[in-house]
Amino acid sequence: MVIFVLAFLLALGGSAIAGQPYGLAARPMIGPLLNEHLPESLPLVSGKWATVPAFPHLLFTNALGLAAIPGTRRLVVWEREGRVYSFDNNPETTSKELVLDISRQCQGWDDSGLLNLVFHPGFATNHYMYVYYTWVIPGTVAGGPTSRPPTFKKGAYHDRLSRFTLDASGVAVPGSELVLVDQPGNSIWHNGSGMFFHPRNGFLYVTDGDDEDTSNCQRIDRGLFSGVWRLDVDMRGGSVSHPIRRHPAGATTGNYFIPNDNPFVGYPNALEEFYAIGLRNTHRMTCDPLTLRIFLADVGDSAREELDIIETNDPAGLNFQWPLIEGLGGDLKPPYLGVNKRPVLDYPHSDGHAIIGGEVYYGREFAAELGGKYIFGDNVERKIWALDESRVPARKTLLCILPAGQGPDSGSSYVGLSSFGLDQDHELYICQMSGVGGLIYKLAHSPAPVPRRSIPPLLSQTGAFKDCATLEPANGLVPYGVNSPLWSDGAAKRRWIALATQSNIRFAPRGEWAFPNGTVFVKHFDLPVDETDPKVLRRLETRLLVRDFHGGVYGLTYKWRADNSDADLLTEGADENITVKTATGTRVQRWHYPSSLECLQCHTAAAGYVLGVKTRQINGPFTYTRLDVTDNQLRAWNHAGMFDRRLDEAAISSYRALASATNAAASLEERARSYLDANCSQCHRPGAGVLAFWDARFDTPLREQNILGGRLASDLNIPGAAVIKPGDPGRSMIYLRASGLGDHQMPPLARNTIDTSAVAVLTQWIKSLRE
Repeated sequence: MVIFVLAFLLALGGSAIAGQPYGLAARPMIGPLLNEHLPESLPLVSGKWATVPAFPHLLFTNALGLAAIPGTRRLVVWEREGRVYSFDNNPETTSKELVLDISRQCQGWDDSGLLNLVFHPGFATNHYMYVYYTWVIPGTVAGGPTSRPPTFKKGAYHDRLSRFTLDASGVAVPGSELVLVDQPGNSIWHNGSGMFFHPRNGFLYVTDGDDEDTSNCQRIDRGLFSGVWRLDVDMRGGSVSHPIRRHPAGATTGNYFIPNDNPFVGYPNALEEFYAIGLRNTHRMTCDPLTLRIFLADVGDSAREELDIIETNDPAGLNFQWPLIEGLGGDLKPPYLGVNKRPVLDYPHSDGHAIIGGEVYYGREFAAELGGKYIFGDNVERKIWALDESRVPARKTLLCILPAGQGPDSGSSYVGLSSFGLDQDHELYICQMSGVGGLIYKLAHSPAPVPRRSIPPLLSQTGAFKDCATLEPANGLVPYGVNSPLWSDGAAKRRWIALATQSNIRFAPRGEWAFPNGTVFVKHFDLPVDETDPKVLRRLETRLLVRDFHGGVYGLTYKWRADNSDADLLTEGADENITVKTATGTRVQRWHYPSSLECLQCHTAAAGYVLGVKTRQINGPFTYTRLDVTDNQLRAWNHAGMFDRRLDEAAISSYRALASATNAAASLEERARSYLDANCSQCHRPGAGVLAFWDARFDTPLREQNILGGRLASDLNIPGAAVIKPGDPGRSMIYLRASGLGDHQMPPLARNTIDTSAVAVLTQWIKSLRE
């Protein structure tokens, strides 16, 4: 039993515990992977599909796209920071040639940089290449692998569409840039971009995001944000197009005409370039060359990712609803611009966090299985799906997972899937981001399974317990508790660590600990199911988190059988409604069992993969029932030799410790910030890849966390809202997300009830704060 009493904690710290018995008499003996009962790694997706390097000898830094050079057997790949390379479409190629380098004026970061590139339909004779990128004054590019550029800088980040001319050798002619659109923006977020030339009408279609500012949305009279442009870059005139009549505020536009049948032509004060509106940040937009359907993958906000489609028989001027509605959340209510249209498909953040648009497959290699199907994916989860439109509503079928690229990255971590591309034969390629050099991949049938240790289908076969019926742990498992537990819908939890005998934890007084390969963490969940007798518990699940042999972790969920005799491995996430007895009858509580992929949404690389085992969580008392001893856990683990160095016991009391929400001996600030650390810091920290501007880590000083009055990625249309608005819980997003359920709740995964104790603490703390 873990005792959260501050006075007792102090009594067990430093010199006050000299002479006290230790909770662990000796280092327990156990081998890695629970004495090799578990595999060294977990396959990302079992099945018939995999990704394999397409050009294994070529590396690209943060590749954002691939395209075929018309009339040749060469391909181009463009990098976020402003470079374009070409190379032979040959898997054995070892060289690439620099086509274009605009890195001195291209601000590459987040949703900015060299975002898209297309070749003119008449490239064979005119050699035109169009690029869409984030322009800054040459020489002022900021940021790098260890430093972030300013997220917001008024007017500094320009959305620029330009044309370059290539010479006979396929290299951009110096000084050939012709600017079509140069639009000042304020943010390195939400700059697009999808781009293609329509195979029938020859117009150039381009998407731009909302510049992380919803005031740019649902309007066509100020800037070319939050929508699709349709341009006649050939300036045909006459019955086809006409000159630009109105320019965006503060922007420069030229060197193209407006198609006469653009949907907002003739609207008062309209920027007639708009073809569709109501988009947040479309990445990517492509056109099916056979059906002419246009696919737009619009990156979501706090709840849903969505896929939109423009059908050939759709009315002109579609409105895809952002920011009024996210995902399949209903229909616009008049008055509004254009024609309301819902997405074809959406998905929650339990499936992914940033949709990446793809291509309709018309290659030969997989024609029988994927022919005519739209292939798309997710940047953060690196999932690759095929769109299944055989059913209504449409669904997505998971094919495989793209391997992660390599860092380093400061700020958000960019190691995921960035784009899809097609070669001259319509075969599909997949771009992997990496700050030190990523690969271009392609789909393949899964190779024959390599013989290895399989995942135990039963908990009793994992080696974690001597006796599953009594939950008696194996000899090598060390029980532990945490000072501020993650909220798990009121479940009672027990925890153990299995640290291989010849291995040690790399200790750090602050920040994260590092664990050797083969370390296993076991967490068991019981749910109180009788509010009149809290001792009545139902076994739900036991989770294993395994430090694998490839630099990461994998998770396993075992769901208990009704008779508590054993627990079965779940191959995917599941939900269950559980009946709870109350004083007046019964109520139903929903419980979510996470899949292996869902485990990785919280156990992030930025957080060191392991969440609850670190100094500020373990620095507290724990009762070791085998010896009937209560000891400070750091002291006990140190005595047992579990760390890579011996700790000075007298210094333990100087290490920081979190406080639970129910610990009345701790201050409101300690309890509130401890809750945020335990429940939010796995994502809300530098490098975690989420669109957020505050740091939930307790180790970060409050004044540096960007919490008090902090800027929001989304204000949920609440005027004056902030991360925390001192004195005002109703405009404090932390309170609003913690106190609610549904699409905007936080944490977003596996939470079906509200932690009322924590919400009460957050409320009191926010009310006590002053501007």
